[in-house]
Amino acid sequence: MLRFLRSHIHPAGDFRSADIRDFFEYTPSLRHGFPQLVSSLAYDYVLGLMAIGTSDGQVRIFGAENVEWSSTTPRNTSIAHMYFAAGLGTLIVLCSDQSFHKFQVAGDIIERTTATTEDRLKRITCCEMQNVQDPTNARLFIGTITGNIFGLCAVSLEFSEVLLFEETIVKSINSSKDIGRSANQIMVNPTDATQVLIAFNNHIIVHYNLLNSEVLHHWIVQQAITSLAWHVNGEYFICSHSDGSLGTWKIHCLEPMEQSVIPFGPFPCTSINKVQWICASSHPLPIKLYTGGMPRASYGDRYTLTAMREDKMVVFDFGSAVVDFIVVPSLQSQKDADYKNCLALMVLCEQELVCIDLTDGSWPLLNLPYLQPIHSSQITCVIHCSNIEEHVWKGLIKASEAQNKLSSKFKWPVHAGDDAHTPVPCAATNAEKRQLLITGQVGTYDPFCDDPRLAVQKLYFDVTSGQLVIGGRAGHVMIYDLDDEPSAALTVMRTEYEVAEKSKLPININQQALPPRRTLLAYPIGYQPFKTDQNQSYLIQLRPPIAITAVASLRSRSLVAFGCEYGFVMCDLKSQATLISRCLITFKELADRNTLSRFKSMKKSIRQSFRRKKKIPQSGIHSTEPACSAANDDLDQLRPVERQIISRAEAPLNGTGDPPSSAVRILRFFHTNILSTTSRTDSLWIGTNGGVVFAYAISDDALKPEDVCVLVKEVQLQHRAPVIDFTCAAIDGSQLIKLETLQGLIGTERLIIYTEEQIKTFALPTMKPTRFRYKFTGVEGSRIRKAQLLTLRSVTSTLSSLSDRKLYEKFIVIITNQGELFLFSAQTIKQYLKIHFTKASDVEGIASAVLSENGEIFFLRPGASEFQRASLAAMQHSNLISPLKNSDFPKI
Repeated sequence: MLRFLRSHIHPAGDFRSADIRDFFEYTPSLRHGFPQLVSSLAYDYVLGLMAIGTSDGQVRIFGAENVEWSSTTPRNTSIAHMYFAAGLGTLIVLCSDQSFHKFQVAGDIIERTTATTEDRLKRITCCEMQNVQDPTNARLFIGTITGNIFGLCAVSLEFSEVLLFEETIVKSINSSKDIGRSANQIMVNPTDATQVLIAFNNHIIVHYNLLNSEVLHHWIVQQAITSLAWHVNGEYFICSHSDGSLGTWKIHCLEPMEQSVIPFGPFPCTSINKVQWICASSHPLPIKLYTGGMPRASYGDRYTLTAMREDKMVVFDFGSAVVDFIVVPSLQSQKDADYKNCLALMVLCEQELVCIDLTDGSWPLLNLPYLQPIHSSQITCVIHCSNIEEHVWKGLIKASEAQNKLSSKFKWPVHAGDDAHTPVPCAATNAEKRQLLITGQVGTYDPFCDDPRLAVQKLYFDVTSGQLVIGGRAGHVMIYDLDDEPSAALTVMRTEYEVAEKSKLPININQQALPPRRTLLAYPIGYQPFKTDQNQSYLIQLRPPIAITAVASLRSRSLVAFGCEYGFVMCDLKSQATLISRCLITFKELADRNTLSRFKSMKKSIRQSFRRKKKIPQSGIHSTEPACSAANDDLDQLRPVERQIISRAEAPLNGTGDPPSSAVRILRFFHTNILSTTSRTDSLWIGTNGGVVFAYAISDDALKPEDVCVLVKEVQLQHRAPVIDFTCAAIDGSQLIKLETLQGLIGTERLIIYTEEQIKTFALPTMKPTRFRYKFTGVEGSRIRKAQLLTLRSVTSTLSSLSDRKLYEKFIVIITNQGELFLFSAQTIKQYLKIHFTKASDVEGIASAVLSENGEIFFLRPGASEFQRASLAAMQHSNLISPLKNSDFPKI
């Protein structure tokens, strides 16, 4: 009878599961990073739009910051080229299967329409957009292998004949040679859109009048043509060749103005792939831009773009191949481009986007508001920080401005939607906008160093002070503080803390600690190392030098705690004294050194088999899978979610095996009633891989360093699963953050412990388990990877409904190793729903996923170059809503 009442009577504060959709809704939003497999670039100079296409069929259109549209081609067909009809918000996409698709921007949505392909097009060899005074008459010129040129109307997607090779070209050109038919290049005159240059068979250039359908001039060149470009006045043009040479011609003369010249000759040079002829606002002389053309012997493996004028030549050397480049012109009127006064040069490479300011004579770079290449080195750690204090946020902005003094101050040229009203990021009412996504990566300060010990393993950020604590792979811990003044030259003071004697370790540690620098180093405004009383930068080194598995900081007391596979240490930064140093290695682990327990392995295999049998397979949301490395080819027979059973000696912490039970998984500082129900005390909580929880109370009046921290609680969880995280919360699920806001809740706190297999709650200060728990793995068959306590707002929270339902509700969100999201009540630990946010085989995406307190999730997409951002709240926050929502953009 009691069990029946418990299951049918909702506790106070709970609500029906049918109402959960008023609070929770999974909505993918923005992406942060650089897309994989980029293949094309387009720019709308009237609306200020930029589009990027990829080989896996992704179409990304960008405007101002927080203005973005995303879509895909049918069946994710590879994108070959993209063209904007200027002023319409219309993007024409040519795919690798010769199909055309129109993507139309309308407010904050994007619509896709497929053009009906005609058989007479044959194989398409080139395209060029003709933008005229009336944007609705814009059409895409399509060159074919037969020499015929067709037009595709950007509005109606109807095809029309523009030029027939047999009727026009053959009759107009008298040549003893056989005229090749393939149309390889089409360029529209920038001053007269009715005149075009067409290159046939890479050797014949035709100046064609579209109004009269006649050939005005033609030229036959010996060297193969790779690209054509008009001069800004429409009287001259240049052509590039496969031998790295450039030729200049006048449209009214049959002879070239000057003989073809190889800028980096006379030695053999690479082919020039694309050329453009512009004038920048910073100098009256014209500039020739081209990719390639470098000496083949010494620079044949470089990815370059050259800017050349009479008195200056600059070669931009990029780290990856140049896909395409475009020039941002100024506007003579609202719809006419002025290439005599170009503003910026945008270069799309395979791994980055670069924007160069042409209004400044030094040609500086512009800072990117998006598309940052976060994958420049491998991402090893991710944390998210919400509700950052306003003074910290302003300090970060000041440091960023100081470090970007050499960058251009020119306005970002992709500006669609920037006139929409947005709140000031630092306003007190917009704390939701003050968020940071911090990534730890393999060290890149020395591009020639591949030492894995430079990798960042763990991060901790203090939102009240801006302090950043970094734990490395070689047992080093660094503390950085935000400073608004540059520091003098500092030396390094390294302090070693021993967590375990070498003789007590179950395996031999061959890794050496990183040596500190011996030279003086000054730091600019921004993050600077923690300074000791001797004005030295402070470096913590753990002994033995193994990877840091957890870090935490209590800035108000200058305390730092860090853990590893074999124990944990807490130290005082001011006195460098060791407050806690505990080795957690058990005698059993020492006895099992270099042995593999076959009983444990068989038991684990059987348990996982039953879980997979119980699991209902569900499809993911992504259609592409990350490529497997050659090093893992021998694991193809295993499912991605399984673990290979190997010896503990062969299974380091971050390898394919399990860490030892002594490994510290989580460290947390809490201010809670750990000693009594009438007062709160600072405390340190430790969770291990063996399911053990330690709690240390921090004293205010200790006379000796060893008396500062006292062990008051030690709990061995019965199921002995690894402890993933803690949350110290009030009885209603409110997280304990500020003391003054919770004075009336003293004595009502509880500790929520998340392990890989269960969610358990304990009453404080007694640490007695409550009846609210959930045996997660036993019911769902998957393991917990991340957990977050969050508050969501109801979308139906109107004045009339406040009496029926709360405005806010508190939930617990769980991420599992199967790519699932589970939603629980923060008060009763009752499950409400489950969704898939990625495929179960997306191991990297699941491992990188982080949750925010505001109800968002961030995880790496396949390829590990972009973070997918998604909202979990039915009422999305303002920073995720496009400024163009419900607008009539674009106004034609």
